[in-house]
Parts: sequence; structure tokens; C-alpha cells
Amino acid sequence: MLPFFLIIATIMTTAVNYGILYGTLDYLSVYTREKWDKHPSVRYCMLDSLHEQYEFIGMTEQELKETLGEPTYITEYTGETEHQGRTAYQYMIGDDFIDGYTYDYIFDNGIVIDTSISQH
Repeated sequence: MLPFFLIIATIMTTAVNYGILYGTLDYLSVYTREKWDKHPSVRYCMLDSLHEQYEFIGMTEQELKETLGEPTYITEYTGETEHQGRTAYQYMIGDDFIDGYTYDYIFDNGIVIDTSISQH
């Protein structure tokens, strides 16, 4: 009887943990500014929702900051790159522990002209 009980308990615990995990990810997959600020290590979960809610190409620097807050990094492109002379606001979208990723918004004359994800 004890092995049967342990099997049932294990199945129930696994199901509850699985439900909690997916419920949490579902909750975090919907962008709100509060969640973006509070959970930077799981921002990657919010990207689809973020793109459904906002059109970033054409936004001003101020509009972007109002939407996402202050960037984690600001990069000035120098040298021979396609973005030479432009600025990028970079927002961490995952854990920065090892090889973190940023979501980059590239500006030309204060207007977003491109976005990309890069390894930081």
C-alpha cells in the first residue's frame, strides 16, 4: 500500500508543480510596465506581448523610456559598422549571470529605426 501511496503523491506533486510553473510563465508572458520593472530576468517571456501592444519603429527616445524605463546600457556605435554614429538603448531580457542577452533599440536622430537581440 505504501508504494502505491508514494506513486500517487509523486504524481500529484508533479502535477501541482507543473501547473504552478506554467501558471507563472503565463502570468509573466503578458507585458505590463510593473512586471517589466519587477522581473528583469524573465523579460524574454514578455517580448511577444510587448510587440503586440507597441510599435517601436518610429518611437522617440522619450516614448521608449516611458514604455520600458531607463535602459540597462546605452551604446554609441563607433567604427565601421552598419550603425556607425548611432545610439542603442539596451535592455536586459534575461539573467545576466553568464552571456546575458539584451533587447536593443537603435536610434537615428532620436527615433527608433531598428531593434535586435544581442548577446551581451
